[in-house]
Amino acid sequence: MGTWNGALWIWGLKWRTRWLRRDDTQLQELESLLREVSLDNMHQDFWVWDPGQDEKYTVNSAYKEKLSWKYGRDEIPVLK
Repeated sequence: MGTWNGALWIWGLKWRTRWLRRDDTQLQELESLLREVSLDNMHQDFWVWDPGQDEKYTVNSAYKEKLSWKYGRDEIPVLK
């Protein structure tokens, strides 16, 4: 996954299969997102779920949150 170089995390992702040319855009998006991640080896990791005021984490709530990134909060398709 990666290694620490002092206080700097160096990503070293290994893929089980080769990326196809059509996947280049997604790979570039992933690399761009990972560059924005700031890791700190001096503090313990923790998870925070804060999509809404009182909503508890469920797979459905995570999926709705992901869809809101694509469609916007007011345009999420109805899922049943």
